[in-house]
Amino acid sequence: MEEGFFDRGGLDLFMVAMASVDPSTGAIRAMLGGTDFTEEQFNLATQGRRQPGSSYKSYVLTAAFAQGYGPSDTISGLGPCIFDDGGNRPYEVQNFGNGGGSLGSLTSMTTSSSNCAFVRLGLLVGLDDVVQTTNDMIGLEEGRLQPFPSISLGAQELTPLEQAVGYSVLANDGMRMEPFLITRIEDRNGRVLFEHVPTGRQVVREQTARNVTRVLASNVTGGTGTRARLASGQPAAGKTGTAQNFEDAWFAGYTPQLSTAVWMGHPEEKISMRGVGGRNVTGGSFPAQVWNAFMERALADQPVVEFETGPGQGRNEFLFLPDEKCSVNVQVGEEVRRFSISCSLVDFVDGGFAFGDTAICRNQEIPQPDGSFLVQDVPCSERERLLNPTTTTTTTSTTTTTVPTTTTAAPTTTAAPTTTAPPATTTSTTAAPTTTEPTTTTTEPVTTTSEPVTTTTTADGGSDDGGADVGGGGAPSTTDGSG
Repeated sequence: MEEGFFDRGGLDLFMVAMASVDPSTGAIRAMLGGTDFTEEQFNLATQGRRQPGSSYKSYVLTAAFAQGYGPSDTISGLGPCIFDDGGNRPYEVQNFGNGGGSLGSLTSMTTSSSNCAFVRLGLLVGLDDVVQTTNDMIGLEEGRLQPFPSISLGAQELTPLEQAVGYSVLANDGMRMEPFLITRIEDRNGRVLFEHVPTGRQVVREQTARNVTRVLASNVTGGTGTRARLASGQPAAGKTGTAQNFEDAWFAGYTPQLSTAVWMGHPEEKISMRGVGGRNVTGGSFPAQVWNAFMERALADQPVVEFETGPGQGRNEFLFLPDEKCSVNVQVGEEVRRFSISCSLVDFVDGGFAFGDTAICRNQEIPQPDGSFLVQDVPCSERERLLNPTTTTTTTSTTTTTVPTTTTAAPTTTAAPTTTAPPATTTSTTAAPTTTEPTTTTTEPVTTTSEPVTTTTTADGGSDDGGADVGGGGAPSTTDGSG
């Protein structure tokens, strides 16, 4: 690494640990675990367990793709977000920098390192499956990782070697090769006393691994890991990670030839790396640069090898939790009212939510040409048009069947982008949409907000990842970093 790679500015406190594995054999090709083993017998590369932050999201993504989800499926990354962790208090999650987040594909949620999207995805996939996928890829013993919601943000600890092995599975089309250090032992006469025979096991389906690689390669070319991009043109894939309060920073990534994980932090304590070397250290800063510098050298004499990538599709669905609510904004005159409704009854349209065809709004006061109001049930998708009549159009509707079953309203989530309608006379109403399924109809109360709604969104992308995961799940909190 060239002289002056780091500006000093506090860097003397911190160290880098690294491990690099050949995905095709499991051979450990390089390791950096400390400055001098004669002075310190603790190997940070093999013994230094630290929170991986957002670099753990690759395991969540692998578990999701193994269940049939894909890069093009859509999920909400709007924040802040609150989840039920099964404990005594809700599990509240913030995106990095308390950003509002956005709705988007699993690819864009990865490249922007959305905390809310990945906690939601982990719960949707099943945390037991996420843990099992991690165990299979890395080779961890059962019981070391616990299925708490915060695991999706990297709240439980791994070593650099474990990360390099886990990511090597993706580089090797889902085949995990047992890592090893010694290839052969000979006596002084050249007689072979020991020779390692590589052993491996398919732990992830080939197509699943290739789809994950497609997403993680996008993260290097245009997401939080752009500083890892190799000047040689060799394609690379990887994920950044930044733990709570910038105490640990990671870049874990791979090419077809080599899988390497880099950690940076204090070797003994949890010390924030704010203002270090002129910046707050995230995984996308110094760790990605170290990874880049090492990989450029390690692959200097090798030809460029392209990834074998999957089709990059999926179910092309909007993904949500069973009891999750989505917010739909409706223009009523000059006001925008927000409706919280089951996500199963909305459509994902132009980056926001709209009422689906099966949603029924009950007891709506529909203005009539003579100035009176007709109370009736209407399709929610028609509600905005019916509540905003023009002076030249008479609106008629057929009353739908009123249904008796009600459910308890859930908290309103962050609003999706608002829709607009022609100016009309403002009417004050309180609506409660109902839901209709193919065989049953249910009534679902909703929450309306009469004040104008401001939608906050954050564009996908950026050079740093992260986010704060506050409490919950019985595990340490973590600042997810995409940095």
